[in-house]
Amino acid sequence: MSAHGIRLTDFASRTSHFPFPFVYGRNDSSVPFYGAKVFLSDIEQVLSASPMLHDAISTFQVATNEDAYLTSFLHVHLERASTSAPIPLEDAVLHAEMFEGMKRVNHDFREVSRLFDPTQVIVHVHDHDTGRFRDAIFGSRTRTSRENGRRMGSRCVASPRLASRRAIRRIPLSLSRSGSLG
Repeated sequence: MSAHGIRLTDFASRTSHFPFPFVYGRNDSSVPFYGAKVFLSDIEQVLSASPMLHDAISTFQVATNEDAYLTSFLHVHLERASTSAPIPLEDAVLHAEMFEGMKRVNHDFREVSRLFDPTQVIVHVHDHDTGRFRDAIFGSRTRTSRENGRRMGSRCVASPRLASRRAIRRIPLSLSRSGSLG
């Protein structure tokens, strides 16, 4: 399109700090956790409300899984921006900021937070292009999600930094759907 003098920004302006979502498992771009739906927009609001995290985080993923005792866990994976210095927060402070932020922006999460131990919400911080965020086109992230899907009840929702038409569907947050975990 650039060869014809057309820029992507001519079609629509950005309304979000984060790019299009990749949704693996649900048609409403959420993960279920103790009956509450945790949406990508919830995590985005928490990150955007924190001046320190807003610029330090490039993208994120949200996943749930259950252990052998059927205890549910909510995993929030944050990827550092390529230009950011390491996040100067202790794990406990980062966890508290994410957990309290989730309770602030999601009424259902706030209500069900009385039912589980806060340590069941696990915040992982990954360096840029490492771990779950290693591949730019999302290939190994999908495999990782499927590997996690072998555990009962696993779901994964991600907000990717880079998008490939072959790898993900690029559609608005409110209309996301991309398949289901088996």
